[in-house]
Amino acid sequence: MRYEKMFMRFLELDNNARIPLSVRAYMIISPRFRKEISALRSTLEKLKHDGPYEVPAGLSGEVMERIQLLGCRYGHTISTLRWAFTGLVIWLSIMLITFSDSFSWLTGHFGARLLVPLNIVFGIGISIYAGCYIFSHLDDLKKRSRYRF
Repeated sequence: MRYEKMFMRFLELDNNARIPLSVRAYMIISPRFRKEISALRSTLEKLKHDGPYEVPAGLSGEVMERIQLLGCRYGHTISTLRWAFTGLVIWLSIMLITFSDSFSWLTGHFGARLLVPLNIVFGIGISIYAGCYIFSHLDDLKKRSRYRF
């Protein structure tokens, strides 16, 4: 069990990553493990140089520069109509909760002291929702605003 666990931990390492102390300690203790790890490393090293394509050493920097120049947006946007509809649902639920049986039971159980904390919680919830909308559409709001930030 310990052998398989250490072997899986070694296989999870990235290329040229530092070997964890527990795996190195197990390599010292177990000659079989040490032998298999060295065989695996040598095989991977041979495969690195025997591939059908030769990859230049500094290629990753060039590729990343080209990707940055593309200027693609990776963010997922939600339409303003969906934001408004969801906000309306939240607002209506806050307004309609006063007519529910649960609210009347809570008021009967806790008394009128429940109203202020409950309204504070609802206010914080709607403020967080509005803040999420504002921060997700900040560029659009800057363009539409007559004030310059």
